[in-house]
Amino acid sequence: MDENAPLFIKLDEHKDILNIVTVIKKKVQESKNTLGRIENLRAEEKNELENWTKNLNDVHTKVELIDRMFTNPKF
Repeated sequence: MDENAPLFIKLDEHKDILNIVTVIKKKVQESKNTLGRIENLRAEEKNELENWTKNLNDVHTKVELIDRMFTNPKF
């Protein structure tokens, strides 16, 4: 089929097609926006998990220090 060949469609079908294309474009944009929000949430989640890991490691280090102080006191 020649891409430059004329295409004949009924006017009411043309309007329907344009409406459908508009709806599809809108849905695609909504999907992109949703994916963007998901990516932002994942980034926030990653930052929170990194903070929790750091805090947990700090607590672990302090507990280990306290444990060593009580199990091996140096008077």
